[in-house]
Amino acid sequence: MFDNGSGTIDVEGFQHLYRYVNQWLETFRGLDRDGSGTVDESELTQAFTQMGYRFSPQFLQYLVRRADPVSQRVSVDQYILLCIQIQKFTGK
Repeated sequence: MFDNGSGTIDVEGFQHLYRYVNQWLETFRGLDRDGSGTVDESELTQAFTQMGYRFSPQFLQYLVRRADPVSQRVSVDQYILLCIQIQKFTGK
């Protein structure tokens, strides 16, 4: 995604990656109002809606349960991974 086609990343690619991840972190911090380091399904729904995605409640439930079936909350790492995967699948 940020490589130059060779499977490696150069300094410029790393700068783009760094900015990209920081944008997701800022968004996550805005959603994580209680500072727990996780977001719930409603907060995840809000995040994706703000990004312009309209996912069904069933799909969002699936994403949250897949992230953590016990607490049903999404950590910052899982959130960034979800965002990257969705971006890759949708081309947005």
